[in-house]
Amino acid sequence: MDGEKGMSMKIYYGHKYNGTWEELLRDLKLIREEYRPKVRELYTKVINKLKDTDEVCDYNFVYCEKQNGMKFKDFTPFDWATFLEGKIRGGLKGPLNVGASIVIYPFDGGIYLLPFIGNKYDALSEISDKFQEYGYWDNTDRPASISDEEWDERARVWTSVIHYGEPYNSCGFSYDLYTEEDVLITVLNLEINRRKPEDIITQE
Repeated sequence: MDGEKGMSMKIYYGHKYNGTWEELLRDLKLIREEYRPKVRELYTKVINKLKDTDEVCDYNFVYCEKQNGMKFKDFTPFDWATFLEGKIRGGLKGPLNVGASIVIYPFDGGIYLLPFIGNKYDALSEISDKFQEYGYWDNTDRPASISDEEWDERARVWTSVIHYGEPYNSCGFSYDLYTEEDVLITVLNLEINRRKPEDIITQE
C-alpha cells in the first residue's frame, strides 16, 4: 500500500538484499532446500496421526467436496493431496497452509524482498547475512535504532515498489518455496517411502 487515499503502509517484514543477483539466487535455493523437508515432516506427522483414527474430514471447502465426510483412514494419496492442497488454496491461517514464496522487487539499483513464509520471516537472515531487515510502517514511530534519513529512504523505496490496490506479487516477481502444485508429488513420495517393497510387488 502506498499511502494513497489515506491508506497506511505496514511493511513489517521487508528485507533488502546486499549482494548480487547470482548470490541471491543461490541463497533463495538454500531457503527452499531448508523449507521443503519441513513440509514433508509436517505432512508425515499429520497423515500418520489421522490415518489410524476414525476421525471424519469435516473440511467443507469447495476444493475438498469429495473428501468432506470421509474418514481419514479411507483416504487415498490423491485424497490427501486434494485435502492438503485445499489448505493452501483457501489461504486460511493454520499450520497446514504451507504455501510459501518470496516476492522480489528490483528498484533504483537495489534488491528488496517481501517473504511470505508463515511466521518464519527471520529465516532469511539465518541463511545469509546479506539479507537485511528493511521494514517500514507509518502507523507508529520508527525504531530508535534507525535514523530519520534511513527511515525516509525506506519510505521512498516501499511507496515506489508497492502500488495501492495491487497484490504484492504483481508489483514484483515471486520465487516460490512451496505451492499447491508441489503437494501431490510430496504425498506420493511419502506413500512410496511408507510402503514395504513386498507390498508394492504384490499390488503390481
